[in-house]
Amino acid sequence: MNRCLLLILGLSIILNLAITGICFNHQSRFIDPDSRDYIKLADNLAAFNGYTKGEEAEIFRAPGYPIFIAPFRYLFSQTVLPVIIFQCLLATGTVYLLWLLTLSITGGDTKIAKFAAIIQAISLSSIVYANKVLSETLFTFLLILSFLMLENLVSAMNSKNQSEEKEETAGTKYRVYITSLITGTICGALVAIRAIFIPIFPLFLIYLWVKGAPNLRGRRTIRVYKLIAIMLLPYLAVIGLWTLRNSQSANYNSFSSVGSINIYRYYACSILAKDNNITFAEQQAICDANLDAAGSQVQKAKYAILNGAPVLKSSPVRYLFMHLKANCNTLLPAIGDFYAILGKNIGGKGTLSVINSKGLVAGIKHYFDGNWGLFILALPLIGILLVKYILTTTGSVIQLTSTRINPTMVMYILFILYMITVPGTVSHPRFRVPIEPLLSLFAAIGLCKFLACMPYKFFTQRLHF
Repeated sequence: MNRCLLLILGLSIILNLAITGICFNHQSRFIDPDSRDYIKLADNLAAFNGYTKGEEAEIFRAPGYPIFIAPFRYLFSQTVLPVIIFQCLLATGTVYLLWLLTLSITGGDTKIAKFAAIIQAISLSSIVYANKVLSETLFTFLLILSFLMLENLVSAMNSKNQSEEKEETAGTKYRVYITSLITGTICGALVAIRAIFIPIFPLFLIYLWVKGAPNLRGRRTIRVYKLIAIMLLPYLAVIGLWTLRNSQSANYNSFSSVGSINIYRYYACSILAKDNNITFAEQQAICDANLDAAGSQVQKAKYAILNGAPVLKSSPVRYLFMHLKANCNTLLPAIGDFYAILGKNIGGKGTLSVINSKGLVAGIKHYFDGNWGLFILALPLIGILLVKYILTTTGSVIQLTSTRINPTMVMYILFILYMITVPGTVSHPRFRVPIEPLLSLFAAIGLCKFLACMPYKFFTQRLHF
């Protein structure tokens, strides 16, 4: 294995496990409010009590992550440390997958691969949330793996098309189909972990068609659609089977109630807060009380739609503006959670609510609550993130303005935009974790372009790790 890659992977695992070591005797720092729900669901699975919350079937959270941590809870019911250690390994595994993916899509450009891996290895949000019992790290690992498998599928498909006249062994004949099935299965797992992946999966199928179809003729064209169908099967199976489970166990005919709840608890809540001239947190407390009074999870989902959708329909333009503005929360640095996991709690709860209600400056004041020394210490971390954003933007523009548009890069840019723009008021820095590797990839492209434009070759000639 490349020595540089080993050093980068070593750096990644050291940074991740350093946080784990600091919190070794303070395991409550690994737990967020959402973590408690995941742990309860996993404990019920570990006790063979089904996917339930209390006496009713769980329909809000997709089952993937609780299923993932259930074996850890079965073996280590008194600690979450094994989950965290494994997630740190997954975070480092994501760096390795990004290395392979970058080599695959850049034609083996090791310089871009090195920079992308280094930038990802020091990503603060990825490190912080790998040390939380949250689904982001697992989702990110499988996401980058799905991108890598998709590239392998396209490569195998096209290489097979080019050897049309050659005799094919049985193994060679079916390898591309097996790769397609594995890719689809990984995508099915992504759906099971986070429902947000459901509408973006068709982008994978479009990409497969775009990359494969131009190289096919006659009967070979049929193979593209076969591969799309094979890849689609696990995705539809996960959605169909889990929706059937919800229908049978809870009389709820949908994959998850998360979208319905968010419409009322976040999206409509932001408009109601403005209309009632109160803070977002105060309005959300009212919304939560109304949801609690509604009854079961199914009744809450129905109540949320009935009372949330009309609010959005009454002010669609105003809501769209508020939604897009709130998406900036995803791009914020994870400084607060970083300090909190180190035992330095800054500010009060509800910083995002303050930002949503009063703006970014008010949010920063609330965030640090007078701890300006910690604010100063955070400036280098914030600066690094800003530089990353600048480089990412540069790399994206380079790809989009190239004389020959790369469909792979276009797909990644569309995915990044989707993950940033969809959450709206729900946005949080931890939701950036799944796209951090792609941001690192484009930042590496931007950095390489910057170095190539330097007037002196002194630095560029010595950037051999």
